Amino acid sequence: QQNSYEEQDIIEKGGNYGWRRKEGSKCFDYQAPDNHPATCDEEGLIDPIIEYANCTAQPSGCKGISNTGGYVYRGANADWNGKYIFGDWSKSFASMDGQIFIGTEADDGTWSMEVANVANMDGKTPYILAFAQDAEGEVYALTSITTGPNGTLDTIYKIVPAN
Repeated sequence: QQNSYEEQDIIEKGGNYGWRRKEGSKCFDYQAPDNHPATCDEEGLIDPIIEYANCTAQPSGCKGISNTGGYVYRGANADWNGKYIFGDWSKSFASMDGQIFIGTEADDGTWSMEVANVANMDGKTPYILAFAQDAEGEVYALTSITTGPNGTLDTIYKIVPAN
């Protein structure tokens, strides 16, 4: 079980992202999943563009426990054009603490991520179930205040700039 890091990849046809040999950009030993060897066979493997610590195994500085892929923004806010909006289900199984992130590619091809400043969610961010994108390129977070879709406990939020 790979459980220490969450990752985002840019998918290439036929690409090998290291399952069972690597976890994120770290070498991985499936027989000792919490101990990452210093070296491994990395031949032909593609590292993620973004990775972060999983709160169950790496609580210090962690960002979540289950990565939720998103969309490249192509909406009306020109400052976000080309940024990758994604999230994490929650930082905890015990209570909702979803995360929304904005990934940005630098001129040199490296990526960074920042935690989005979320308004209008009345406290902690709900569990992040999925993301959606409309025909105009706007991105939406599909959320729940319980661990999964459940009647009227779910809400769809449009992701917009704070100003």
